[in-house]
Amino acid sequence: RNRRKPDTLRIEQFCPSWIEHHGKVHNAFLAELSGAGAKFIAPEAADRLFLRKGEEITVDIWTRHGVTSCKGIVRWSSTDGSEHRWGIEFSELSQDAGDPIRVLLRNAELYEYLQKTA
Repeated sequence: RNRRKPDTLRIEQFCPSWIEHHGKVHNAFLAELSGAGAKFIAPEAADRLFLRKGEEITVDIWTRHGVTSCKGIVRWSSTDGSEHRWGIEFSELSQDAGDPIRVLLRNAELYEYLQKTA
């Protein structure tokens, strides 16, 4: 069951991330990004992070444009083999045009536009 909007731009990334949950910081990776949210993955053995649907988390994401911090609500979680996966919907995301996440999204939108008009 796919709840994503088919016209929503999604960017596959591999950015180191740190998820703050109940006062502890856990390592993860941003795997997919959109303007509405993101998918994160972490090896099961990493540090046993279990997020439940509806929990709010703080995430620091290290991109090639710098480090940014945001908050999100966990919308889904799953374990597949040795990986934990989570989907979050952003609840707080910087509106600053220079924010690393905004730069990634803007660059992807420009690339998609150029591909369509080429």
